[in-house]
Amino acid sequence: MSKSYPSKYHRIISNVEETHFWFRARRNMLECVIRHFYPQPVGKKFLEVGFGTGELLSVIESLGFTTSGVDINEEARTHAKQRSHATLYIQSFLQFIHASYDAIGLFDVLEHQKDDVQFLRHAYKLLKFNGLIFLTVPAGPWLWSDIDRLSGHVRRYTKKDLLKKLNGSGFHPLWCNYWNALLLPFYVIWKVLSIFIGKSNPAQFVSTINPLLNIIFFYIITIENKITLHIPFLFGTSLVVVARKER
Repeated sequence: MSKSYPSKYHRIISNVEETHFWFRARRNMLECVIRHFYPQPVGKKFLEVGFGTGELLSVIESLGFTTSGVDINEEARTHAKQRSHATLYIQSFLQFIHASYDAIGLFDVLEHQKDDVQFLRHAYKLLKFNGLIFLTVPAGPWLWSDIDRLSGHVRRYTKKDLLKKLNGSGFHPLWCNYWNALLLPFYVIWKVLSIFIGKSNPAQFVSTINPLLNIIFFYIITIENKITLHIPFLFGTSLVVVARKER
């Protein structure tokens, strides 16, 4: 959820996320993680902050949660209404939401915030006691590229820095792991090639994948998803965290 995220990318992403390996694999991974930490969610309230096209809201609904979403872009609501029955809010600041939730999702949202600690503290206030926050962020400052800049990212995270900020915001981390670890070599190759080929942008990244590579990459990450809850990775392109509000 960020003013810096171009609305035009919602349309592009909406057209490819059902088949693109990264979106498919991330959906599967998050469904697995949420189900593991919230095995009986029926009747529980879940707020997704920065719901984008609504693809994850529909997954969260299918698990049994009563869902709500907040985003800053009207374009986002246009897409999300077609996929989800969630209550959708369009506004800039979390402190204007007057409700409490059993779980909150911040999926590739925190990296857009200039003051990410303050943003986490606002999310903390919206959680019920013992509520859970599910969080994904881009990992590895050394992986910074034009895609980060054009997507409106402020930073990429190290594991140490992210956990420190969660603790400083009142959360108790329960689990943290790198994601997209097995494909990291391919991202490094792509990053090096982009130096010589020229600048890349998010539209190119999600829409120009070779169909065969798309299938291969999806099955590689599917293997990773099956073990991500049990085997800690030392690197990856993203970090995934589950943390609890304990006071």
